[in-house]
Amino acid sequence: MKKMLNCSNHVLGLNQLKELEEKGYIVVELSDELKSKWGQLNPENYMSVCNDIVSFMEENDCSGIHLAGFPAAVTLLCLDLNADVEVVYAYSERNTVEVEIDGQVVKKSVFTHKGFFPYIRNKEQLKNYIK
Repeated sequence: MKKMLNCSNHVLGLNQLKELEEKGYIVVELSDELKSKWGQLNPENYMSVCNDIVSFMEENDCSGIHLAGFPAAVTLLCLDLNADVEVVYAYSERNTVEVEIDGQVVKKSVFTHKGFFPYIRNKEQLKNYIK
């Protein structure tokens, strides 16, 4: 089976894991150290952390990456990774529900996973989306 790196600040839900499995992937999580670094990205460190992510992917034979986070780092990885690496984001629909708790109305957001979608990584891909 192929390996998909979850490069985000969240663990994937069961329906997300199932979708990736149906696409032939098992999920690899970042090491605790890299997950901590990914959660603390800033303009000074993101390039170094991205290099560490690419090395981690190579060491773990990952052929795909679910990418969510600091926009500059997402952009860098989308441009830096080889074209044969699948780079996706997860899209979830947000629905707000109101629940009464102890006489108070509380709003909650419920997120429903709608799928993984590829990032546009170059101008050639972009031409397929612009009409």
